[in-house]
Amino acid sequence: MGLFTTGFQSTVWVYPPEILPMEWRAKGTALATSTNWIINFAVVKIMPISISNIGWKTYIIFACFNASFVPVIYFFYPETAGKSLEEIDEIFALRSGSDNE
Repeated sequence: MGLFTTGFQSTVWVYPPEILPMEWRAKGTALATSTNWIINFAVVKIMPISISNIGWKTYIIFACFNASFVPVIYFFYPETAGKSLEEIDEIFALRSGSDNE
């Protein structure tokens, strides 16, 4: 669980402000963060019940969910490292087919 937090969990906090246009940034980040908290709450509530019913197989379910997101992240989340916010804005403007000028 600790590796999930250090590896993927930060995506919710860092990626939305980078990829959203300025006028949507606050609301989009708030939506991403609240969704993150709601899902974490659900996991915390479901985990004890799941472990008591199916035991260690619970971790296989979570591993499958995490593995299913690898291709989604690889194909649909463009790399933003080393790019300015303007360059990132251009990437998403090209993908959506809109002019940003």
